[in-house]
Amino acid sequence: MAKTVKKDKSLNPPKGDTPYLSIDERTAKGRALRDVASRASHAGWKADKNRHDSVQLLNESNVGRIEEFISIRFGRMAESPFAFY
Repeated sequence: MAKTVKKDKSLNPPKGDTPYLSIDERTAKGRALRDVASRASHAGWKADKNRHDSVQLLNESNVGRIEEFISIRFGRMAESPFAFY
C-alpha cells in the first residue's frame, strides 16, 4: 500500500505575480518608515498611569494552576510569546 505524502504549500509560494515583497523592497520600506517614526522617537514613549503591572498580571494568571508547572510555563513564555497559550 502506497503512503500518501501531503505537500506543505507554505514552503512553495505561488508562482507568477505574488503579493510578496522582496527582501530589498522590505528593507527599503522599513528605512522609509524611520523618517516617520525614528528609533530615537520611541525613547519618549511613556506608559499610561492606569496600565497594569505585567508581573502582577502573570502572577494573577497562575491562580489555580499546578505549582510545579508554572516554571515550565514561564520558560516557554521566555522562548516564544505564543508557546504558553
